[in-house]
Amino acid sequence: MTSPYGVNIPGKILFLGGYSVTMPGNIGLSFAVYDFLGNGMFVEAKRAERARIISNTYSLDIFPSFSGFLARKVLVEYAYIVSKAYLDAENISTHEVSCEIFHNEMFGKGRNKTGLGSSAAVTVGIVSSFLRANDIYDALLVNKLSQIAYMLYSGKLSSGYDIATCAEGKTILYMRSALEVLSQLWKNKDIYSSYMSFARKIHDLVCREWNGMKIERIKLSSEIGIVFYNIKNEMTDTRLSLSRVNSAVSMSEANKNHYSMLLKRQDAYERLAVQSMIAKDYAALANSVRSAREVQRELQDWVSKETGEKFVIEDPKFTSFINLVEERVEGVICGRLPGAGGGDGIVFLVDIKKKDLDSVDQEIQLLARQRKISLSRILLKVV
Repeated sequence: MTSPYGVNIPGKILFLGGYSVTMPGNIGLSFAVYDFLGNGMFVEAKRAERARIISNTYSLDIFPSFSGFLARKVLVEYAYIVSKAYLDAENISTHEVSCEIFHNEMFGKGRNKTGLGSSAAVTVGIVSSFLRANDIYDALLVNKLSQIAYMLYSGKLSSGYDIATCAEGKTILYMRSALEVLSQLWKNKDIYSSYMSFARKIHDLVCREWNGMKIERIKLSSEIGIVFYNIKNEMTDTRLSLSRVNSAVSMSEANKNHYSMLLKRQDAYERLAVQSMIAKDYAALANSVRSAREVQRELQDWVSKETGEKFVIEDPKFTSFINLVEERVEGVICGRLPGAGGGDGIVFLVDIKKKDLDSVDQEIQLLARQRKISLSRILLKVV
């Protein structure tokens, strides 16, 4: 990076907590990852006469403004306007900022994403670089503003799991906020009645205590490595991931007790997984992750039956493939489809005392070819 206010934002692998973390009090484990050179999503930023956001990858060249951002409906503009509104409500004299986004291919291209969180990374990148250009360095503030921007943009309640990972820039254990007002944020049309009304509302939300939200940095043992793959020909984008979550949430309204029971069971197994990982009890870690996956398959079958529509977290072909890899490949502790599942990526934890990552990769690729599953490994560094 050449600018003093630029940022290098990691991607994320949501390893534990997919779906269950949407319930306040449940935990998630998210790995923060850069490519093998240590690069993530770059946002170059400089103070300027006029606000501007540029990206060749995303075909963007826009001048953010409160009068135009609702009509344009561009995620990064929401991030900019929300950040500026907060500082204006604080009566801080702000500098306008010109930002240029440099996409990293580890996030994929277009609709063919890898599941590493390009939307979260670019949102955090704009918020963080804007604040830095105004001499503010505060990870929690970046997290809150980014979550608010994303929820206003999407019109949906988000767990904030992926954004929190990008904002911290480290692997984290996470619990989402139970702040009720966030669930109604985008439904309040009066929020846009004037710029200062908007700014005051954003400021009020940020300054509140986000009850229940916990973010704890956690360091992955040097004995554990990861191998991550993009699954080719399994097209997944943010909208598809959100539709999976929304299907599950709609079922929670129809049968809240059963839905809550499933998520609590998943959470119980995943808490055991975290404890086992910290204790370096890798057999117990594997069993706990396997049990959590079983609960997720119960969830997908229940939602599919109740809605009459196919709801997929872990397709049977990937269930059998993950189980086969865990059984056949020495060193593999456990694997799963991270986050909302579906099929954009697959990740395995490896005990590198037993076998190096490249050797493990060769064996996994061989088994994948035999099963006619096309995998593309993405070399990543966990931080």
